Amino acid sequence: MDKINPLKKRSMFLDIAKIITVLLMVTTHFIIFFNLPDNEKSIGRILGDLGGIACFTTFLYLFGLGSAFSLSKNLSYKQYIKKFLKVLEILIQYFLISILYLFLFVNQKNNPLTGIFSQITEVLTLQKITEFSEYLIAFVLIITIFIIFRKFFKLLSNNLLATLFVGILFYFIGSYFSAMPVSSPVLNTIKVLLFGSSNETSHSFPLFQYLIFLLLGLYLGKKIILSRKKILLNFFVLAITITIFAVVSIAGKQEVNNLSIIRFPPSVLFLVLSFIFSNLIVLSSLLIERAFFNNISGMFTKKTSKIINHLGNNTLYYVFWHLLLLYILTFLKNQYNFDLFSGTLINFGLLFVAVILLTFIIPVFLSFFLRITLFKTKITTTITLNSLVVILIIICLSAFIYLNINSLKTIPAGNAQFNRLVDLKSSSASTELSINRKWVLKNPENTKLLDNAIFTVSGDDALIQSIDNYLMIIKDLDNRIKINKEITLDQNNSFDISEILLNMEPGKYFTNVLSLSVDDVQLYQSSSVSFELSYPLYVTWTQDWEGWDVAEYNLNEMINISNKYQLPIVHLFNPRIYVENQYSVSQFGKTSPERAEYLTYWVKKRISLGDELGLHLHMFEDMIKEIGLEPRVNPIAGAYSDTKTSSYTKEELDQILLWSIKEFEEHGLPKPTSYRTGAWFSGPNVLQAVNDAGILIDTTGRTGGHINPGNPGSELLPWNLQPTTRPYRPSIWDINSWQGDRLSQLWEFPNNGADSYWFTANDLISRFQANFNGSSLSKPQVLTYLSHPHWLKSVDSPKLEELFSFISNYMYRNDSGPVIFSTLINAYNNWDKSQINGD
Repeated sequence: MDKINPLKKRSMFLDIAKIITVLLMVTTHFIIFFNLPDNEKSIGRILGDLGGIACFTTFLYLFGLGSAFSLSKNLSYKQYIKKFLKVLEILIQYFLISILYLFLFVNQKNNPLTGIFSQITEVLTLQKITEFSEYLIAFVLIITIFIIFRKFFKLLSNNLLATLFVGILFYFIGSYFSAMPVSSPVLNTIKVLLFGSSNETSHSFPLFQYLIFLLLGLYLGKKIILSRKKILLNFFVLAITITIFAVVSIAGKQEVNNLSIIRFPPSVLFLVLSFIFSNLIVLSSLLIERAFFNNISGMFTKKTSKIINHLGNNTLYYVFWHLLLLYILTFLKNQYNFDLFSGTLINFGLLFVAVILLTFIIPVFLSFFLRITLFKTKITTTITLNSLVVILIIICLSAFIYLNINSLKTIPAGNAQFNRLVDLKSSSASTELSINRKWVLKNPENTKLLDNAIFTVSGDDALIQSIDNYLMIIKDLDNRIKINKEITLDQNNSFDISEILLNMEPGKYFTNVLSLSVDDVQLYQSSSVSFELSYPLYVTWTQDWEGWDVAEYNLNEMINISNKYQLPIVHLFNPRIYVENQYSVSQFGKTSPERAEYLTYWVKKRISLGDELGLHLHMFEDMIKEIGLEPRVNPIAGAYSDTKTSSYTKEELDQILLWSIKEFEEHGLPKPTSYRTGAWFSGPNVLQAVNDAGILIDTTGRTGGHINPGNPGSELLPWNLQPTTRPYRPSIWDINSWQGDRLSQLWEFPNNGADSYWFTANDLISRFQANFNGSSLSKPQVLTYLSHPHWLKSVDSPKLEELFSFISNYMYRNDSGPVIFSTLINAYNNWDKSQINGD
């Protein structure tokens, strides 16, 4: 046997592999049709899942392996015609089984027979594809392409790198076009068959994504057939695929026992896993061939080989017959409501064996009979046989329907696989789904959404109003179904899913709406829309009023920026302007009482428009003396002639804060809700005093380093927070910590967005990007920027224009992101006070 040229002899392992794959496919469909109890550890369930992953890819892989025999030969014209007839035969088989499906599962009671014929037209034009037989259409397409471009495939199969490159390239092209919307029904049909559809429930095996199996089959087929060490080579291929699988899993950060295996259209992990299973089937077949047929001679081997060869050559007919049997059994089960196997595993197994035997025996017997008595050619025999069977069943069914028109039962709603055809027409031709927001924000308190999420179905009003129940499906980025819920549209064809989303984790989701019409067994599905469910990112703009006059052009600039970006301002106002004897920072001049009153009036007006009043203090000597305290000398290198606020005792700070709040009150200003320490030099004693003064928010905290980042000789700051630190309740002992005993009411809302005086525009933007990368936020966040009104026009404004212009691309009010321009007190009021940690 070893002396035979392998190219002149059909390898039996291909037929064995086909038989194994057919048995696996029948098992999978049987389990789905008859609802095997969902026990994840049962052998039947494991076989069913395995078949769902391996069957089509294995058939395609085996087609490539088998076709390697013929690539070395030049085909004659008659041989080309014969191959195209084979393609036609598969297509006719598909049409026959699809027409039978329509007659068995269309609701005849409400629409006796007449509604079927319009759907037959759509099936014949491939606008609809019946489930469980969709792979036949894929084979028609793939074999046709293979025949037409045979020389190209032959050339490609000589080089492994070229094979892999073309296969991978086609996969990514298919994946790209699968997500592209198409409005034309004809183009959509072509798209689904070639590329699949990522936004629909269409069950198709797209040519582009699966082509790599044919290419690898052709390449490996040559190597296996020409090699005397076929088994060792296949072991080698299997080891490579397992390695690839492991690498892809790690690279995709997937856990091996929790993979997201997406089938329609296929994900990379699905294809890799399929390739492993396909090679396991081929490897098993090679082992069986070697063990039972290469080392045994005699009559037994010859007869067995002949049977196996016959079974392997007639795989298509068993595909047809097993579906025909399952359709009929399901129809009878639905009509008479009897349990075909009484719920026991033994009876289930007996029925399964009966389906297997009938699947293989009936077509062999009838085909043999018809071949002898009627026809000469095999193709004509098969088509005629199957056509006669389908016509006979349809005639009997029509008589049954006519006699039982009043007692026919509808298909149970629970059996989704018998409630629908897969519609390859553009889904937008029937219904569209829209959502009022692409960004849906959860309130940080988790008590509600910031705005209700409303979905609306539009399109054919008559169709929408004629359907009572809709099924809403929400999937995540990995195509896993997160919500599968029946819904009822209101009078505006809308529904509110705010309550559902409130209990979901943030992330990007895709949703569409399906309606299952029992009357015409039609699946109507809306277009798919995506949305981001996120927590908000509050961006605040704080102004540190330093305690002296502000030029009018700077005040105007502040208003201009606020109006342009609809940005409220937190005015951390400084009461030093009310000090009578001002001398500490003489280079900035004194603030006259008249000017102080004007600035006070200006801030009051801004507060009436929605701005916030806070408090900002520098420990200038003139102010400390007016309060009645002895000024301390502890200057801050790089910060005027200021003294560190933390140098004063808690009792002294209590007095300073009391004076400040009283000055606000005397000049008609409300009590400040927020506070920032001058030059950021805070400490536990400072925060404790602010807490005891009844102020709610400290916004001094920041990243560490020098007070002047460009001057290494300037003072080191007492803070060491991160740009991403969230609001927290500070420790009474450590201003940077939220561990242990905390202050009773004060919250730290860090100045994590940096200072527009010392930092560049790129620095400010990078702080924003550190907190928002374009995707939904898994936690709420507050990002606070600091500016000074005194240098707004000359220093800060150009940087702020660049910053806020960039941030405006992600505004919630424009439905382009989770960003909300806010005051600190607004963010505080919405904050979940149980989340007291800043991480």
